[in-house]
Amino acid sequence: MAKRITLPLSEIQLFQKELATKQENIYRDPEVDKQLCLAYQQGDKDAAIKLMYRYVDKLSYIYRFPTRTKNRGGAKCKIDITGSTTREDKEDLAMEVLYHFLKLLLEYDPTEGDLQGLIVGKLHLRVFYYHYGDLIDLRMNEQELDDNYDMEEEIKEIFLEDKEVPEETRKLYLALSELTPWQRKMLDLYVSKGWTASEVAYELDSTVNGIRTAKKKAVRKLKEIMEAI
Repeated sequence: MAKRITLPLSEIQLFQKELATKQENIYRDPEVDKQLCLAYQQGDKDAAIKLMYRYVDKLSYIYRFPTRTKNRGGAKCKIDITGSTTREDKEDLAMEVLYHFLKLLLEYDPTEGDLQGLIVGKLHLRVFYYHYGDLIDLRMNEQELDDNYDMEEEIKEIFLEDKEVPEETRKLYLALSELTPWQRKMLDLYVSKGWTASEVAYELDSTVNGIRTAKKKAVRKLKEIMEAI
């Protein structure tokens, strides 16, 4: 099986411009997708690049709205981070989208369905969970986010009331439940509600540097727990 390909920086930057642009829906022949994907699994780098452009409409949407995916029992979590990220953050996001896309190409098994179903079903969620645990500051679109969202209540509903949610979402909240109440409160304010480090520090009687350090430790622990589940 092929290893993840390494693209020239110039090619990545060129493709990133495509990702940043709204794309028209593309018709894809499942058989062509299948043959290209199998070729990539045998080590054909050009086949992977062709698939990137065949799926640029799907990849573009994920890049432009990385966290606007179905989760928490099917409700859309409408988080808008595009206005607060730096150029480096966006470059990292482009790399992350491509990484997970290429990883799914390697996971593809034609006996279990078509490639488009695999990409649509898994890619956006994987990018969403990457961004939830990333160390960039997330800014929330307050008009679209449910003001009544509460992390502690969400955990209780999932595990005490056996709320029906996607398996990946259940893993995320299981990992969150392993954090201390203070860590969950800090992440809830800093990540879910988009407060600044200064606002969180004031609310939790801490310092700005203390909150930033605590966030890094909590996110690192969260990732370790999720990888172990």
